[in-house]
Amino acid sequence: MIQRRYPLLGLFGGTFDPVHNGHIAIAQHCTIQYEMPSIQFIPNQNHHHKPDVQASASHRVNMLKIAIRKHKEWHINTMELSDSQPAYTVDSVKQLKHEFPQQALCFILSIEAFNGFNTWKNYREIIDHCHLIILGRFSHTIKLHTWQKQLLSDYSIDHPHELKNSMRGKILLDPYHPPAITSTDIRNNLHTNKPTIDINPAVRDYINTHDLYR
Repeated sequence: MIQRRYPLLGLFGGTFDPVHNGHIAIAQHCTIQYEMPSIQFIPNQNHHHKPDVQASASHRVNMLKIAIRKHKEWHINTMELSDSQPAYTVDSVKQLKHEFPQQALCFILSIEAFNGFNTWKNYREIIDHCHLIILGRFSHTIKLHTWQKQLLSDYSIDHPHELKNSMRGKILLDPYHPPAITSTDIRNNLHTNKPTIDINPAVRDYINTHDLYR
């Protein structure tokens, strides 16, 4: 019997304040490494884990449009910007599973984000609706929390191809180390008129035109 293989749909959430080359590198890596037909960038509101969002939602979406416009397989999903109430990942992946019932959703996050994953609303329920792809190397000097050990024991897989074997419920640790670029550093450089080489030049032009992060 031939096992069914599900197409992967990447979910890349964040404030994107502003979107930078590190975000693009992550999306490019996942597109190639996992043969993802599509990735959805999901900008969120003033996130409870990152409360220092500075640019408006419309500006952040416009900058994303500029940054990904050459990638027809990437899309922007504004579902978490449509409500003034806080948006939670568990609710978003539930909704997306209804919208894309034939695809295996893969939520992309960094090791740093995974270290605080237990503070997310109903965090274990998230894995009931999607896979997790965790980017970065676990250092031998880092001591995993009990809840992390339990999650990895219950859900971790060794090979990327296993993601396509099921619709949800897998965690893959990807040793890919994204470029060391942060939106905070970029905002600080813009604020102090320092060079900003880690963003798309067209995004930088948009920032200058609209006098953002000054």
